[in-house]
Amino acid sequence: MIDRVLRTVLLIPAALFTITGIQWIVNPDGVASNFAMSMMESAGLGSQIAHEATYFLTMGVLIGVALLTRARHWFLAPAVMLVFTAFARLCATLLHEADPALGPLVLELLFGALLFDASFRLRKNESIE
Repeated sequence: MIDRVLRTVLLIPAALFTITGIQWIVNPDGVASNFAMSMMESAGLGSQIAHEATYFLTMGVLIGVALLTRARHWFLAPAVMLVFTAFARLCATLLHEADPALGPLVLELLFGALLFDASFRLRKNESIE
């Protein structure tokens, strides 16, 4: 039963990340404002859109693949990405005087922990039912 609840909960970040990635492609100005980001110009604009879209689409798709295939290793890459994102966010605040963003940091750590938990739970049960 708990595994079914975990799968349902993990649909939330999978959907959010995928939708955010699509938004970076179709409406980058709108989604950038959600992250308190300004849009770059020229070639930097292309890089910004490409990197942000790739980041979010990759996480959303990998979580979706993990949920569909029930193969635990697919949870690990987005979990590691989220932990590194939280680490880089802390470094930006401590080393470069970026404004602290506690809300996103908490979500990154929460979703990362859920993904690691799903991976370890799968190892024990060999499937998430």
